[in-house]
Amino acid sequence: MLKYSLWMVLLVWYTVPSVAQVADLAQLKYSTSETIGDFDYENELKDIATNSRIVGMGEATHGSTEYELIKTEIVKTLVIHYGYRYLLMEAATPACAALNEYVTKGIGDPKRAMLYFPWPYATKGFISMLEWLKDYNKDKVPAQQVQFWGIDIQSDNRLAVMRYDLKKWGSICGVKDTMILHQLELVKGTEKEKQQALEQLYREYAVKHYTSVTDSISTLEVIESDMCMNAGKGGRIREYREEMMFRYAKMIIDRVPEDQKILVWAHNNHVAKDVMDRKSLGEMLYQQYGDDYKVIGFDFYKGTFRASSLDENTGKYQINTYRIDGYKNSVAAMVHQLNKGVLGINTTKNTGNVLIDKKQIVNDIGAEYNNNSARDATFYTRGIKLNRVYNYLFVLDDMHPNVSVFGK
Repeated sequence: MLKYSLWMVLLVWYTVPSVAQVADLAQLKYSTSETIGDFDYENELKDIATNSRIVGMGEATHGSTEYELIKTEIVKTLVIHYGYRYLLMEAATPACAALNEYVTKGIGDPKRAMLYFPWPYATKGFISMLEWLKDYNKDKVPAQQVQFWGIDIQSDNRLAVMRYDLKKWGSICGVKDTMILHQLELVKGTEKEKQQALEQLYREYAVKHYTSVTDSISTLEVIESDMCMNAGKGGRIREYREEMMFRYAKMIIDRVPEDQKILVWAHNNHVAKDVMDRKSLGEMLYQQYGDDYKVIGFDFYKGTFRASSLDENTGKYQINTYRIDGYKNSVAAMVHQLNKGVLGINTTKNTGNVLIDKKQIVNDIGAEYNNNSARDATFYTRGIKLNRVYNYLFVLDDMHPNVSVFGK
C-alpha cells in the first residue's frame, strides 16, 4: 500500500502542474506574436547575442518547417545585428564544405551536396536559408562572409552516395582525396577488426598534408563516420557521436579569431547544456567555454511533423508525416493561453519563477517516431529545469511538416 501511494504521488508530481506553477504564469516575462516574421528577434535575443561567443539553436522535432523559419530568422538577426560569422551544422563536414563553396563563392550545386545531408535538413526551407547566406556574402571580403561548417559524423548512406557521386561526376562532393572511398571499401572483418582497421586508417590520414584545413577535416570526418557507425548500437553510438561533434566543433571554434562569433544548428538534445541521459555536445561546449556558450531551445503545443519510422513489412526506414497533441502538462501547454502563435521566454530574466527554476516537462521528438511508443503520453517528452538547459525558449502553438528538397 505504501509503495502504491508513493507511486501515485510521483505520478501526480510528474503530470499535474502545481498551483504555484500555474500562478507563476502571471509573473512570467515573455514575448509573443501571431507570426514568425512579426517576432522581435533583435531585442529579445540581444542579451544572448551580445553576452556570448557561441549560440546553440535547437528544435523540438526534426521535421517541422517552423523551426527552420525561426532559426533562419535567428541566423539573419545574429549575422546582421550582432556580427556572427560562422554557422556549424548537424551535418557531415564534406557536404557542408561543398555548401560553404556555394554560399561564399557561388560555386556548386546545393542539391547535390544535400544527397549527403540527413533528411531533416535536406529541405526547401534549408535551401532558402542557404540562398540568403549566399546573397548576404555577395561582394563581401572573406573576413566579412558567413562561413558554413559541418560537425556531424552520422551518415549511414554516405558510402553509397560517394559511389554515386564518383560515377556520375568523377568527384566526391566536399572530398578531394577520392582514394578514401577505395580505402574504406577494403575494410572487412568483425566489428572489432573493422574498428582497428579504421583507427589505423585514421592515423595514416591524420598525418597527410592537404592544401587546406577543410580538405583535411573532411577526409578525417569520412573515416570517423565509419568508425561511429561501426561502434555498435544504442547508448555507445550516441555517446561517440556527441563526443565527435564536440571535437569537430571545438576544432573549428579554436581556429577562428577570438572576436568571431559562432552559431550551432542542431536538435535540442544536441545543443542543450544538460540532457541527463548522456553528455551532449552542448554540455561539453558549456564545460569548455562557460558562459560564452548560450542555448536557444524549443517546445510545441501541437502540430504535424515528418519523422523516420521503421516499416515492419520491409524492415526499412521511411519518412512519414504524423500529427501530435503535445503532452498535456508540458511547458507549451502551460503557456498555451498566453501564446498568440510564437512565444519566447528569456530564462535569465525569469530567474525565481517556478516555471523556470523547477523541473518541467517539454516535448521532445528526434529523427525517429513510432505510434506504438507514442501511446505512452510521456515517451516523447523530457523533464528539465529550463534555467539549467536553455537561456531562451521558443514555444510554438502549432507546427507543420517541412518539405524535402527531393520531393519525397
